[in-house]
Amino acid sequence: MQAERKKAVRFDTLLLPFVAGLAFLLCHAPGALGQAASRPAAAIVSAEVVSVTPDPDDEQDSMVLVRIEVRATDKQLVVPDCSETGSNEHYFCGGNARLVRFSGRTWRNAKPAYGVVMGMDPIDHWKPVIIAPGSQASSLFRFSTKLFGIRKDEPLKVGFEVWSDPTNIQYDNATATLSTPVFKVPSK
Repeated sequence: MQAERKKAVRFDTLLLPFVAGLAFLLCHAPGALGQAASRPAAAIVSAEVVSVTPDPDDEQDSMVLVRIEVRATDKQLVVPDCSETGSNEHYFCGGNARLVRFSGRTWRNAKPAYGVVMGMDPIDHWKPVIIAPGSQASSLFRFSTKLFGIRKDEPLKVGFEVWSDPTNIQYDNATATLSTPVFKVPSK
């Protein structure tokens, strides 16, 4: 009987530090116990290639236009828009959205084939598109196949940031980074 008691005591002494450590982590770790719920939940509804336009001056190049629809599920989302004034369409801002390609092992940001340094739309030109909970909005993303060395039928994604408050865009502290489903540029 004493041997059984020692085992029970030993089990309790091993369990106590584990439970205390777990309680500490749950109380102090970032994102624990629903703290991450303050981040907006979103779903990419679709990513669809809407046009592939050959470059009349360069038969090796095409401009690809991708429509990306974002749905805000339970919290407001804000996506920056850099379309020209009066445009009926929203366009992602340079510096906020980027083309992503599969490298054989992982997804990586696509780099320009020519060593070109990509520009960024000034943040003070970013106009907020506010997506209310339960609604969706679409934005367009444009890229050159030759500039990025994109092969036909190569799997691609677009990565971009969203905010929960339009005033936070100016401070470049995105609430979340999202990525579209995989899409491919169709053959010409």
